[in-house]
Amino acid sequence: MLHSFTFTAHRKLLFIAGLVLTLSVLASAAVISMPKAHAATPGCDSDVIIYCGFSTPSDFINKARSNDSGNGHHDLQTIFANYGLSTADYDRFASTAQPATIFRDGRVVVNGQTVATGGQNVGREASTQGPGAYPITIGGTTYFGNSNGRTYIKDLPGFVLFDSQGKMQFATLKLCGNPIFGTVVNTSASCNALQSTPVAGQLNTYSFTASANSTGNASITRFVYDFGDGSPTVTTTNGSQAVSHAYTKGGNFTAKVTVYASVPGNPNLQLPVVGTCTKQIAVTIPFYNCIELTGAILDKAKFQYSFTARANFGNGATFISADFDFGDSTSQKGVQPNGTSVSVTHAFAGANKYNISATLHFNVNGAAVTAPTCMATVSAEQPPTPTCKPGVPIGSPECSPCQFDSSLPADSPKCVPQVLPDTGAGNTIALFGAIVAGGFLVYRQLLFRRHKAAFLAADSGTSVLPLADPLNNDAPLAETPYAKPKTNRFRRKRQF
Repeated sequence: MLHSFTFTAHRKLLFIAGLVLTLSVLASAAVISMPKAHAATPGCDSDVIIYCGFSTPSDFINKARSNDSGNGHHDLQTIFANYGLSTADYDRFASTAQPATIFRDGRVVVNGQTVATGGQNVGREASTQGPGAYPITIGGTTYFGNSNGRTYIKDLPGFVLFDSQGKMQFATLKLCGNPIFGTVVNTSASCNALQSTPVAGQLNTYSFTASANSTGNASITRFVYDFGDGSPTVTTTNGSQAVSHAYTKGGNFTAKVTVYASVPGNPNLQLPVVGTCTKQIAVTIPFYNCIELTGAILDKAKFQYSFTARANFGNGATFISADFDFGDSTSQKGVQPNGTSVSVTHAFAGANKYNISATLHFNVNGAAVTAPTCMATVSAEQPPTPTCKPGVPIGSPECSPCQFDSSLPADSPKCVPQVLPDTGAGNTIALFGAIVAGGFLVYRQLLFRRHKAAFLAADSGTSVLPLADPLNNDAPLAETPYAKPKTNRFRRKRQF
């Protein structure tokens, strides 16, 4: 019995020992086949590209610049460049790389948006990459790739760098620095067109709309219109929402629209302005103004005047009418022009100073416009009383004096010729004698003046005749070329 019991117990012990050994072998096999990424300290083994991974995008770039994997390799820059991260992108990765989740099902997700599918990774050892690992040669060195689901047992954090259109350019695992690649979601946005339409009835006013295209994870956020004339820009969130703009100066202007989009990694992506998103706008500004307001006297006694306003207009402006205000509480409206001018006549009630104004109306592109008012001033005065000579009004007796006595009017009974009284023959003889005596005195005075003038002329040497002494009765031509020559008399010498 004892033997039987002992044998039976021994068999039980052997069975248990064999079972334990079998379980141990199976456990060992499972541990051996488990990827190193599943180890207690993931990322810190010989398979990883960067030993023990990195903490931030800046830390990743620092290790990339050093080109040291931390476990004896100096190939980081070559590997990363093979998957889309060149040294020229390092600064941009350090400042703009976005946190991502690398899913085992192959999705790469950033801020809830899937930026890639079918994700795979690359490592250094085939055994650690999991079943189905395949070789990848980079720079003469063989690495091994596999799907994320076969290499990793859970979803892992990573970082993604996007290109200018919001597409995934480069992705890596934070745990080990292994690059992630797959089918990138084609995300893009672009401005499609800018439309401009003249607004009826509004001078040089246009209505603008725009359209844009987006694919993948891009969404259009706003449209910014620049009208090209220096005016402030206008922003809308919907391109089909019309934006009106009135040009106030002439010239050729380039209107354009800039479209902004939200894409993974850049919620404020500015899209380039293409030719289809610009419009050339030619603006011709109509001109219209009142040049001057002039007046002319028609009848001064009745205070009647004519007024004319001259207009200058063109480039689509049409002269319609004018309103006149005469400054005396009266006006005349709707006066039709004649070409470039418009005229009216007006009589004032009395003498005064009046301020006249003319307001000219024009039509421009179907809209009524008014030019600045022209002004003029009129001093209507009582006309002066007509005069025949200064201070003497017409009708005064002084305007027609008597021809015989100017102190009398012509119609005076005393305006008659004067008759000399009859004094007889004696008076006549006396009058004749007085006339003769007066004539002799006048002749004597004239003769004296003639001789005196001749003397003065001879004395100054301006006389016609070269007289030496015109008052010398004996020899008036003495010492002149006309003087009588002297006679020489010779006396005989007395002889002793």
